[in-house]
Amino acid sequence: MMPRNSTTRLRDEAALGRAIELRNLPTELAEDVLKRFALMRTIHNATRKQTACKMLATGQAGRGKGKSWHRLRALYYQFCNTGDWRVLLDKSRVPSIDKALKQAFLVECGKPGTGSVTQAFESLRAQATNKALFPSPDSFRRACTAKERAEIRRLHRARLDEIAAVRRYRERILEGNR
Repeated sequence: MMPRNSTTRLRDEAALGRAIELRNLPTELAEDVLKRFALMRTIHNATRKQTACKMLATGQAGRGKGKSWHRLRALYYQFCNTGDWRVLLDKSRVPSIDKALKQAFLVECGKPGTGSVTQAFESLRAQATNKALFPSPDSFRRACTAKERAEIRRLHRARLDEIAAVRRYRERILEGNR
C-alpha cells in the first residue's frame, strides 16, 4: 500500500495527461479517466478512505453502474497497488473483441513459440495501434468457447511436456558424461 505522504503514483493530472495512450483515447473516455483520477486524488488525501468513498459516491460520482462506494474503494486500492491509469478506464465503454481479433488470438496461441495465453496476448497487444483500447487477457479468455479454451490448454500442456522431455534428455546426457 502507498504511504500517505508519497506522491509517486498520484502526482498530478498533467503527468497523467502526458501519457501517450491516454491521448489516443476518444475524448469522452479520456475525460472519464481524468474525472476518476480526481476522485482517486480526493480519496488519497482523505484520512478515512472509506468515509471519503461514501461521501463521493453519494455526491460527486453520481448514480449508475460502477458508482457505489464499494466500487470506488476497490478502484482506489487497485489504482494504488498497480499505479496504472488503465485501471481507471471504464471497460464497459471500450470496444469489445471482434471475431477477427479473437481468431488472431487463437492463431497466436497455436504458434510454436508461444508458451502461454499471456504471451499470446502480449504479442497481439504489441501489434496493436491503440494499446489503451486493447482488451484485457481475461476478455480474450471469456470470448473463447469452452472447446477453444480446452484446445489452448492442450497446446500449452503439450509445450510444457516437450520442454520437460528436453530437460530430462539433457540431464541423462550430463549424467552419462560424469
